[in-house]
Amino acid sequence: MVTMRAGDPDQLAAKLGRPAASLSAFRDLSPEQMGVLSDAIDAAAAARRRAVDDAFRAALPSLPRRVLLGVLRLGAAPSPEHGTDSR
Repeated sequence: MVTMRAGDPDQLAAKLGRPAASLSAFRDLSPEQMGVLSDAIDAAAAARRRAVDDAFRAALPSLPRRVLLGVLRLGAAPSPEHGTDSR
């Protein structure tokens, strides 16, 4: 997964999916400090994703996990009648 390094509070808010006003306290940070904060957020999010993935692997044996992931992928795929037609 490619992550952007936020350079200002507005980019950081977009990255976190938060309103920019909620991060107004970070407006005084230098661009370097904002980058370090952005990198720390990326690392924490990646660690959380890994923890969830590990818990998922521990909770479901291999075969049921593959079946469930296949079903989830099918549910996420756009249906043919709602897809775009290039004709």
